[in-house]
Amino acid sequence: MLDLLILDSVSPGIVRGRVDFVPGFWFLVGFLAIGGVMSWVGMMAVAFIATTLKIDEKSIGQLFIFPIGAVFGFIPVFMYGAWLGAQMRGGF
Repeated sequence: MLDLLILDSVSPGIVRGRVDFVPGFWFLVGFLAIGGVMSWVGMMAVAFIATTLKIDEKSIGQLFIFPIGAVFGFIPVFMYGAWLGAQMRGGF
């Protein structure tokens, strides 16, 4: 709650109405479903790229290829941030 007061003091009028920090049950189920699917897609993309480029377990290419797969796991975090931002702007 304090963070909303700080945001409103920095930029008055940015927070319009009440903001829920915990989404509803079905919204959380959607987060988990999309997060699971996107993690799987990330693993498949990394596996495809690694086999296409013939990156083995001793190659330095692993340092660059596996963080690509990890990025897909952050998609639910960005979705949650967009959901909070839409509430602050009065979109929901």
